[in-house]
Amino acid sequence: MTISASAGRIETGDVEQFNQSALPWDVVMRQVSLGRFHHQAEFLQVGGMLMYREHVTRRILVTGATPTGFFAFGGPVSPKTDIKWCGDSLGTQRLVFEPSGHEVDFVLPDDSHHIVLLVPSNLLLSFLDEETRADVLSQSQRDLANSGALGVALLNTIDRMISKYLTQPELLNHELECSAIERWLLEFLVRCIYKCSKPAARLSVSARRQAFRRAIDYSREMSAPVPVRDLATEAGISQRHLERVFMETLGISPHQYMRTERMNTVHRALRDADRESTTVTKLAQRWGFTELGRFAGEYRRLFGESPSTTLAAPPRSPPKRFADALP
Repeated sequence: MTISASAGRIETGDVEQFNQSALPWDVVMRQVSLGRFHHQAEFLQVGGMLMYREHVTRRILVTGATPTGFFAFGGPVSPKTDIKWCGDSLGTQRLVFEPSGHEVDFVLPDDSHHIVLLVPSNLLLSFLDEETRADVLSQSQRDLANSGALGVALLNTIDRMISKYLTQPELLNHELECSAIERWLLEFLVRCIYKCSKPAARLSVSARRQAFRRAIDYSREMSAPVPVRDLATEAGISQRHLERVFMETLGISPHQYMRTERMNTVHRALRDADRESTTVTKLAQRWGFTELGRFAGEYRRLFGESPSTTLAAPPRSPPKRFADALP
């Protein structure tokens, strides 16, 4: 059977386009830090395995689930990139390892550079012995916490592969070349899985993560401001601890986050609105922004353009998606 292969780039200019391009990930993204957003990804697809290196210019909160039918691996390219993954910090010594369709939340910091590898579940499982396969399938969440040099080597090799085949895509026309890539990746991943084990869960981190997710999910339903104490009650922790977990995870307070959440909702609504029947005032007030001058200033600082500019922009064509690169 011929192995499919391709290489290419995906580029988006705002967080909503980024949302669309993320398929097959089932996630929702919100821009958290100030300034115009830009995202670029360079990918290599071989035999249904998709690897890509990605750069985002602004801090992004991502909630949702990993792609159905894939194991997800990944990590930061640089030790300076501190990705908050499911309530903990993810450095170069920890390699993300998540099963198909598993609930996740993570924060990509400003100027984030990271690498992701998606491997079809059935393909990876076929390379594991029966005992390891059962162990992998029984885990609801994993990371290869002790991957160390192996994890770094994997991400660095993927980085070099992407560069090589982007500049020499004609090599992907050779069956032996593609078979070698597929075999090397699968064998290397198996080595990582056999070598690394997940340490005992830190209950304090898990509890904070669960409270954070409850607060995030509750705030998504709010079309008007709510007191932080009410958000803390919904999250099941004290207001002081809620303030702390938001600052640790997002770098902003719960009050700032709730306002930013509603700002992202307005941004999405303005992009998709009928310009003939919608006004900025109408949408802003629908989501609890009554001081329109202040709203416009905050919106410009967050997204790098005025709300009226967003509304007046011509319809954007759908961006290329990661799913489009899969066979």
